[in-house]
Amino acid sequence: MIKLKKNRAIPSVLDQQGNCKLSNGTYNMCNNYDMTPNDFDQGTETFTFENNIYASANIKEQLRIDQNGKCAFCEQNIISISYGDVEHFRPKGGYRQNETDDFNRPGYYWLAYDWSNLLLVCQICNQRHKKNYFPVRNPERRALNHHYDIRLEKPFFINPYFENPRQLIGFRKEVAYGKDRRHRGKKTIATIGLNRRSKNGAYKDLLEERRDYLILIATTHKISQKKPGGDLTTNEIVMAADIVKNAKVKTSKFSAMLQENLT
Repeated sequence: MIKLKKNRAIPSVLDQQGNCKLSNGTYNMCNNYDMTPNDFDQGTETFTFENNIYASANIKEQLRIDQNGKCAFCEQNIISISYGDVEHFRPKGGYRQNETDDFNRPGYYWLAYDWSNLLLVCQICNQRHKKNYFPVRNPERRALNHHYDIRLEKPFFINPYFENPRQLIGFRKEVAYGKDRRHRGKKTIATIGLNRRSKNGAYKDLLEERRDYLILIATTHKISQKKPGGDLTTNEIVMAADIVKNAKVKTSKFSAMLQENLT
């Protein structure tokens, strides 16, 4: 994971009358809750969310630009093979404090259409791993509806748009590890599957992909440190150095791992 910067200009999602669907959607969610709060708290009434609003073409395109076509969590390039999922950092429909807990409703319904709560992620990080798991350090301070002050809530998960993941997650070769004493990095790694690997080596999963890419770039880095001679030309050394330099920039896949391993 790397630090991301989100465009301050909220993408335009308008209805036929030119009204903002994002703000109208948020207003409707909050208004519906206030009419029958007990029903929503008890789960007898639930919210319906429109993914053609929060995952509209304009939203996705701006997230693609902001994230350089990479998954906000695992840093794989996803645009060439997938549309990607618009993920809610704080889950909209409901949440679990612990992975084995029952599903608690309502979720963060008032953030369903909030630009600051949206990320673009690959389907595996989103659907197979994170899902609706969203632990907070002090459950008594969890924001249970839109009348709570969400700033009092301290999530365990790292949001790369609001903090620098490299302060909490490091890499020993291709393996991600948690750096912080509160174990936020460790919990993020485990839940999102940042060290997911294949079963019995039958295929490449994320860990194997990072390993192979690190070997490739590290080998190229060694070539860039050599002097011309034999079959190795000056142009090839310069080319190798450029390859390594471009691989380490934040727009490239697995850049956090490379920056930590290749100094």
